[in-house]
Amino acid sequence: MFKRGHGAHDDDETAKQQCAVDVAALGACANNVAPSAPLKVVIYPSAVFANRGATVPLSVTANDSTGASIVPDSVRWASSDTAKATVSVTGVLRTIQGTRPTVTIQATAFKGRAQGSGKIPVEIAAFP
Repeated sequence: MFKRGHGAHDDDETAKQQCAVDVAALGACANNVAPSAPLKVVIYPSAVFANRGATVPLSVTANDSTGASIVPDSVRWASSDTAKATVSVTGVLRTIQGTRPTVTIQATAFKGRAQGSGKIPVEIAAFP
């Protein structure tokens, strides 16, 4: 019975096959940096009901794909309507104008190449 040897051609073919498996599973070959799994991001408090002109400090917790708590490298804050509510780079919410329906605040946390987002509703009373 003829048995194939393990020459350079066989190694190349094996590497190509492994890369195809890696791309299917990870989105990249193992010798490249694979995309990181998304982070689970939770904003505290989980909802805000405040008067116009109020400031509310917000915070974020993040967990990796295994559920382990991590400290994000950075957090980017955004408001769905900056005429009604804004969030500073440090996570301080400032309500500007009464609103119905609610404004949505989003935090996107980054850790290396991984990222994840969380959202909370903000309802602002029309009176100060």
